[in-house]
Amino acid sequence: MSKLKYILEITPTRYVERTEKKTVRNIPCPRCNGRGGFREETGHDQYTFTPCDMCDGTKKLKLLLQSNGRLIMNHNLIITGFTRLLTIAFIALIFVSCDSGNVSGYVVDMEYKPAHTKCRYDVVLKIPIVEDIPDEYVIWVADRHISRRIKVEKSLYKQLRKGQYVNLATNK
Repeated sequence: MSKLKYILEITPTRYVERTEKKTVRNIPCPRCNGRGGFREETGHDQYTFTPCDMCDGTKKLKLLLQSNGRLIMNHNLIITGFTRLLTIAFIALIFVSCDSGNVSGYVVDMEYKPAHTKCRYDVVLKIPIVEDIPDEYVIWVADRHISRRIKVEKSLYKQLRKGQYVNLATNK
């Protein structure tokens, strides 16, 4: 079912006062859905009507909107202290979640994939594409928290054995 929504977009200009007021009229009351009140059955074919507390039985509301926002750099952005705090917390969370790139643990599995060709069809260009995939040397390193899949070079792959402890610096 469709729902009627009222949207008021306030776009301050360079020369607007610090306080802006706007009045919106004839909005249907959300509490009584524009009926003006509520009907209650008190007996057989007996009803009482209770007026709505929000609109006082008028079925419509009048809204007075007032904004005390700050304009920064003459853009249409209102930035509050809370928004700045959330932004700083989000950036800090990103930096904390980044790991150093070092992987240490025990080699739990090793896999060698020989060079091969892969053929796929590009839907946009509408042509088949053939890719040559080189040899791939993969090891799985597990610590007490997680198991990671790491591509390594051939020389390192030949030195490693299952169950061996490694401390690798990965390039991410």
